[in-house]
Amino acid sequence: MMQPSITRTGTGSLTVVLAAFGSTGATADTRAQVRVSADGGYETNAFLLDGDQSGAFSASIEIEPSVTFESDLTTFRITGSVRLPQYNEGLGTEDSYRLNAGGQTRIDERTTLRANASFQSSRTLSQYNLNNLLGDPLLLEPGEFPDVEFIDPTLAGVRGRNTSLSVDASVSRVLSPRDSLSVGMSARQSITERFNGRDYRQAGFNAGWGHQLTPRTSLQTSVQASKADYFDQSIGDGQFVTSLVGLQHQISPTMNVTGQVGASFTSIQGPEDTSINNVGFAANGSLCRRGFQSSLCVNAGRQASPTTYAGIRTTTTIAGSYSRALSEFDRLSLSASYARADQIDRDWLGFETDGSEEIYGASAQWRRYFTDRLSAYVRGGYSNTSGRSRTGRDGNLQGFIGISYMFGETR
Repeated sequence: MMQPSITRTGTGSLTVVLAAFGSTGATADTRAQVRVSADGGYETNAFLLDGDQSGAFSASIEIEPSVTFESDLTTFRITGSVRLPQYNEGLGTEDSYRLNAGGQTRIDERTTLRANASFQSSRTLSQYNLNNLLGDPLLLEPGEFPDVEFIDPTLAGVRGRNTSLSVDASVSRVLSPRDSLSVGMSARQSITERFNGRDYRQAGFNAGWGHQLTPRTSLQTSVQASKADYFDQSIGDGQFVTSLVGLQHQISPTMNVTGQVGASFTSIQGPEDTSINNVGFAANGSLCRRGFQSSLCVNAGRQASPTTYAGIRTTTTIAGSYSRALSEFDRLSLSASYARADQIDRDWLGFETDGSEEIYGASAQWRRYFTDRLSAYVRGGYSNTSGRSRTGRDGNLQGFIGISYMFGETR
């Protein structure tokens, strides 16, 4: 959801960003780095499959490049990840890819353009997103909130490649010393290689208005209208409008909180010109603190969203991340996520699952820096999924030990 006055919003097409970067400030700084990691570990049910599963050892290589461009007017960042684990027990190789590019540029003293594009592909996409939902809280500036990625719980335990591409763009304008307005557009496409999955595209428009009540508190309102279109069928297509109102407050110079509540209006197409119409509760909220030694972010949201195996659902997402420097050379990172998709109405739309589906997990990592470039880490975690279509499924308990080396600039 949009936060029009103080916060950063998720935003749009990469083409728009690059075009806007044609005019930058006089001072520019470009930083590039690549982190290469290798680790080994053990997982009890790596793909969250049904039935009794044998645990498997794995050895992995991960490459994470990033490029950051900053000038007086513009900030632009590209990040990526390629992870290649090799499992024993006949599980083979699981290759996962992620690419994000986005930023913002100030057109004039009152107008800012923001844009973002992301691509991800994995055979364990829901588990992959579960561990990367809020990103690195250290990258957030005071007053900013993370753009939370949607987790599709229906993908959990389905070992088939899923690929998604999303773009969004917005422009915000300061109307007066107390008022600001932002408008934006977004698009997303999800593709699965499984025959019983449903590929879909989603496009939408959003707008938000903010009014400063006090130096630390502002009123926030937003509306988002979207349309979901499932490929090769009209049954299950839908439109939904979510309207929210709430407050944003600066608790301290390093801590900010925002919360909005409202309603989500959904219309889903059924057979023979019938439809499902539903009005449901919608909300979102975030609490973020960025300090010198530690950072914390907690986010929650509820609204209607399309899913791959269950049609348009009411989705709930809760995520938290915490990072703390234990010493000059040691850092601890914790994260936890939960996602749930609830059926809006009776299951006559021809999808794979009914009822509700959920996925949840938590992870912890300790990293030790030997130099600015060389570090070692230990990571452990647990994830599982449940729902009416899930039977006899064991959770995935995992543990890894690895080493990383950073190429390029380290500051």
